[in-house]
Amino acid sequence: MGNISWDIVIPLAIILVFNISLFILIRVKVIQRMKLTKNLITVMLVVTLVPILCIVFTNERKTSAIIFNEECEKLESVGNTRAMFLSQQLEDAMADAESIA
Repeated sequence: MGNISWDIVIPLAIILVFNISLFILIRVKVIQRMKLTKNLITVMLVVTLVPILCIVFTNERKTSAIIFNEECEKLESVGNTRAMFLSQQLEDAMADAESIA
């Protein structure tokens, strides 16, 4: 169970807690006293959308970081390849210069 992405689990747990608390408020008739019965769908949408937006935000940041790291690794490997190529070219040039001299 070590592969669980806590960036997704935590906001989903928040959605669950909000929905349970909303259900409890309905059962206790707090929402009826607050005259929110007409706006119950709006309340549930707001309560559910906040954690979903948190999921989207954290996953976007994580994805950006992963892409950035992959591009940095690609650039490093290209740099290392070019350095090896230039090193080989310099060694060949030095060997040619020594043989001419």
